Amino acid sequence: MIPNDELNAITLIGQREKLCRDDITAMMLAGEESLRMLIREPSMKLINFIKANLLDEDYILSFIPRFEMPKADFESQVLREMRIVLRENFDKIEERTRDELLTWQEFEVFYHSMDNFEYPHKDKLLEFIKYFFLDHIVTPELCMMNYMAFKEHLLSTRPPGQTPEKSRNGSNLRSARKSEGSMSDGGSASADGGMMKSRLLATGGSEMDEEKHAEEERMLDIAEQCFMRIADLLHIIQKTVRAVFLRYSQPENFKDGSILELMSPRGFLEGIQDLGFDDITELEAACLMKVLAKPELENAIILNEFVLIMENFGIPPIVEEDEAENDYAPTDDEEEKEKEPEQAEKKGEEDAEKEKQDAAEKKEEELNKTEKTVKEKDVTSDGEGKP
Repeated sequence: MIPNDELNAITLIGQREKLCRDDITAMMLAGEESLRMLIREPSMKLINFIKANLLDEDYILSFIPRFEMPKADFESQVLREMRIVLRENFDKIEERTRDELLTWQEFEVFYHSMDNFEYPHKDKLLEFIKYFFLDHIVTPELCMMNYMAFKEHLLSTRPPGQTPEKSRNGSNLRSARKSEGSMSDGGSASADGGMMKSRLLATGGSEMDEEKHAEEERMLDIAEQCFMRIADLLHIIQKTVRAVFLRYSQPENFKDGSILELMSPRGFLEGIQDLGFDDITELEAACLMKVLAKPELENAIILNEFVLIMENFGIPPIVEEDEAENDYAPTDDEEEKEKEPEQAEKKGEEDAEKEKQDAAEKKEEELNKTEKTVKEKDVTSDGEGKP
């Protein structure tokens, strides 16, 4: 007998932890402890199925359903949309429960009871929430979601020092798989998060004490929340970073010939406030400056670097509208207008040449007339001189 229900449920863990089907099969064959990482209470049907095929890994693999793992940019986009479409229900979500975990069945009922929630892909969003905020599976009928992580994402109230991955769920499975080096390429989302954390960390080192390190982590978390807020606002108005902040920057020439667009801290904060982030606190501003400001450039902010950082939060560096502005094509009237100076210059040259020819012809005509007059005089003189 094939335990299809449990194998289907296990694929949810595979998606969440970015495990391929080969990884899942290997974990099922690695022993009961490893199996319970995938499903907390495996049935005897599943255990017997695995025992019966311990030497036939391909046979077990053939019964694990195929599944897709969302890309990192898709995750970022849906997470932003989730915050936007559920905005009217923040109070209701906050009051639902203070428990960290909630059964998926309870959440489904709660989800469909939300008011002021008009969204064309409601079912797809529910599936994504299950994928992204799933904590663990007890049995196929009992799945637990990390409601606290879901709530923190919507309300932007992640505790200081806690990264997005920590907020998402409490499983150690993903980090364990990473250390074994067997993680599939689909793990780019969590890897990107780690790269982003390293990139944003302005200071660091092995000698940093725990207190200072905790403070750095806290400031980075606050800055990351601000970047998410900025991404939400840019997403709402459908603008890129460059389209909004370029007017607050000034080009700066350097000795090596390079040109950088630099923003002063004041100009950058004015841009954020004009964007709609007008309730930014002094602490949030300080955390953003910690990440973005360059002491060697008098604490200026490099626009291109800010563009690259926001790209990690789902904001493209350029859109079709920007390309259209750069790829300007003149109209027929404008082309004719551009040609007018050339035509006028050409006509002027032709007129000058014609005047020159006319002058030469006139001069020649006068010379001929003068010569004729002289000849006539000579003839008259000859006639008068004869007897």
